[in-house]
Amino acid sequence: SQSTALMAQQFYVVLPGHQCLAALYNLIINEMASNRYNYKILVFFATARMTTFMAQFFRQQLRIGVYEIHRRREASARMATQDRFKEARSAILFSSDVSARGMDYPNISLVIQFGAPATREMYIHRVGRTARAGKAGDAVLILGELEQSFLAAVKDLPLQQHQQSDELKRVNELLVKATTSWLSSAPLRAAASGAFASLLVHYKATHRVLHLQEDDVIQASSDLLLGCGLVDQPVITRRLAVMLGIERNPLIQCASRLGDQDQLMLEVPKPGAKKHWRG
Repeated sequence: SQSTALMAQQFYVVLPGHQCLAALYNLIINEMASNRYNYKILVFFATARMTTFMAQFFRQQLRIGVYEIHRRREASARMATQDRFKEARSAILFSSDVSARGMDYPNISLVIQFGAPATREMYIHRVGRTARAGKAGDAVLILGELEQSFLAAVKDLPLQQHQQSDELKRVNELLVKATTSWLSSAPLRAAASGAFASLLVHYKATHRVLHLQEDDVIQASSDLLLGCGLVDQPVITRRLAVMLGIERNPLIQCASRLGDQDQLMLEVPKPGAKKHWRG
């Protein structure tokens, strides 16, 4: 609820999109260091495919153990993950919006939102996962520069600029190595491709607050993955490009068929549809 969200200390940071990963990494590392045996971190991503990619990236490249939960996982797997995260004294959970409502995870010390949520209400629901039952909790919103207009939708909330914005941009040797050593990994490249396509849909078709121009949709989607070390913009299916109305944009590379993106198209909400998008 909004009243619950108001109890959390809320911060935001606006950075070039390619620096958002560094901010996420530093926020997580700082929280782990300050609450070494008692941290519970919940990180929200815009889409299920972005959640999948980032969870794989943190586990494989940064050697940081994270749970992941999203609608693309089977219900039994989601429930098992929820139970493990609830019971853990210290843990990190990467999630799509499946955890934004109705989930009561105890003792969340930090909520991070990686990118602008689709609605103001979703922002509030996400923040409401921390500072529950009278306990303290922080919430940080990481925005790329092209997402900055989202702040107008939450201007009445006690959201203040993070005082360590410059420090959050810092990159250490471990992060440099992590972002430059995975391009030969076929699974990670495939996950990145799916994440890119899902972000295009997120910004172009499902976002209720941002109204980005076509070039900015593509740039915002690219920048987040560029910061993770992806050198070449992923190819998307021509069918998906046509559906999004961006098939003629010179910034987009299209192929006739890419299996996972065919499934993505089936999950895109139609105008006026209320069905949850699995992303």
